[in-house]
Amino acid sequence: EDRWVVLYNPHLLLAWDGHVNTEYGASSLLPVYLYKYFFKGPDQTKFGID
Repeated sequence: EDRWVVLYNPHLLLAWDGHVNTEYGASSLLPVYLYKYFFKGPDQTKFGID
């Protein structure tokens, strides 16, 4: 059935020689999320023993 076929971009499929999932994200908060994602610091963990 066609409902199980994953959407694809033929240009990216040929350029990267494999499947690339691309989706459109429309939100007024998208630039804020991208800024925080790109400029986040390294992973950190706090640990303490009493």
